Amino acid sequence: MKLVDNRTFDFSVSEVWVVIHDPGNMPAWNPKCIRSALTSGAGLGARFSADFSMGSNVEECEGEIIAWEEESLISFRYRFESKSKGLGAVTETFLLEAIGTRKLKIRHTVDLTDSGLPKWVRRLAWFLNRFGRSMGPGPLDGIEALLK
Repeated sequence: MKLVDNRTFDFSVSEVWVVIHDPGNMPAWNPKCIRSALTSGAGLGARFSADFSMGSNVEECEGEIIAWEEESLISFRYRFESKSKGLGAVTETFLLEAIGTRKLKIRHTVDLTDSGLPKWVRRLAWFLNRFGRSMGPGPLDGIEALLK
């Protein structure tokens, strides 16, 4: 189950890459991320820890950069303890495509397949993402606000 958002921004690829390539920057652009810090490495294979606000709960996770193409693609895998299935994982991917020098298309994908969430919850999330209205700012909104 993947949630996908496509947006076009009036920023260069380099400007956006500076913001998203370092997991330590995540609280500045992801409204759900309270804290994030590198624990080892940099670039592909870098590991980090993060805390996310999920309603009234704070979820701790261990993360890793699992895909990296300089100024083009980055994927973060977040691993967290699921109460029902043990360890679950969510993968978040940003695909950057330059449209001229000062315009950029971003494809943001959140893959919930291995999250440990029940199928009905994943289906509901997909349905709301596809047909519903946003109930608050997401990562792409945070990136845009940070760079304005």
